[in-house]
Amino acid sequence: MAKKGKKQNQFEKFKIERVLRSQIRLASYNPRLITDEARKLLKANIKRVGLLDPIIWNRTTGNVVSGHQRLQCLDALNGGTSDDYELTVSA
Repeated sequence: MAKKGKKQNQFEKFKIERVLRSQIRLASYNPRLITDEARKLLKANIKRVGLLDPIIWNRTTGNVVSGHQRLQCLDALNGGTSDDYELTVSA
C-alpha cells in the first residue's frame, strides 16, 4: 500500500474505474478463442472465487483490450448483456 503523499509511478498510465457494462464493447479483432469446456470452467471459477483481475478497457474506443472471455462469463453470471451492471476496469 502506498504511503500518503507519494506520487504514482510515472510508467503506470492506467486508472481503475467503475463503468457500466453497456459502455464496454467486445473487440471484433480479439484473437483468443477458448473451448466451450474451458469457458464452462472459467465461469465456474469466477463464480467460486470471483474476478481476480480487472478487465482492461480502452476508454477512447470502448473496446476490451484484455478479458473478453472473463467478460462473457460475467455477462452470463449477471443475466446476460440485456441486464446492465457495473464493474471495475483498468482503463
